[in-house]
Amino acid sequence: MSSVFMIYFEDALNHSISTREEFATYDEAKVVWESYVKDGPSGYDIAVELCEIVGDYEDIIPHDYHEWFTQEEWEAAHPSGHPD
Repeated sequence: MSSVFMIYFEDALNHSISTREEFATYDEAKVVWESYVKDGPSGYDIAVELCEIVGDYEDIIPHDYHEWFTQEEWEAAHPSGHPD
């Protein structure tokens, strides 16, 4: 059974999860995930996660997670409700 590695972002505005990129190997995905963590959040991003997707979404295995803000911290840092 094949697997792919996906980078997901969690959004503070509508609490959704969006896919940013897909990779064939963990090593490729980890390098990009680390660059996102280092660069910091943009827009409404509050967290980034690297997951392995097995088969046709038969199993989702979380590997790495980084949270820049909790929902409350993001709201406190952005009182207008929009990224600065």
